[in-house]
Amino acid sequence: MKLDMAREEILMLKRENGKLREALSLINELPGLISDIKEMKEHNRQIRKMRKTQNETAPSPSLRTPSPPLPPPAPSHAALMPVPASASSPPPPPQPQPQHSSEGSSDMVEIQKGVFLSKWALFRLSKDPKKKITEMMSALFTREEMAMSSLTGKATNAFKNHEAKPQLDVKKVSAICSYINKEHGGLGAKEVLSIMRSKLNNEAKLYKKK
Repeated sequence: MKLDMAREEILMLKRENGKLREALSLINELPGLISDIKEMKEHNRQIRKMRKTQNETAPSPSLRTPSPPLPPPAPSHAALMPVPASASSPPPPPQPQPQHSSEGSSDMVEIQKGVFLSKWALFRLSKDPKKKITEMMSALFTREEMAMSSLTGKATNAFKNHEAKPQLDVKKVSAICSYINKEHGGLGAKEVLSIMRSKLNNEAKLYKKK
């Protein structure tokens, strides 16, 4: 009985000795572990320091030098070759020039073949046919033309001894008569010409007073 108890105590002592040895082994390894931990901390500190230095020395995006622009592409050989005269498009035909208009507008209306008036001049014409005739004359002729011309180009009976004035542009006179006849059918050609003659006489008197 005592022998068994002694054996058990011996076994317990051996177990405790094994644990003590393991503890001693761990204690012996502690300095190495502590040294490793210190080295890892120092390594991490060095890495953080390097990153901080790089961030401080790196230029900001606004101060970075922009990359130079790419050169334009070289023109192709076909673009540098001159176009032969035969391949070029023919020049456009000349446009007919409108007749004189005191309004000077490029938006012209042909009131009769070869006779043009601006839309603005037509829009401004009076509704009264007599005034409309004189206004059309002012739009188609200059004041000097009206003062120095007559309807027929012949000397009148009242001034046979005077030199005959040149005849006013027949196309324009005819255009005025036709336009008035279309707009105001009740006004005859004789009356229209009479109003035009009075306008010419008035312009001649005003021209002499200058």
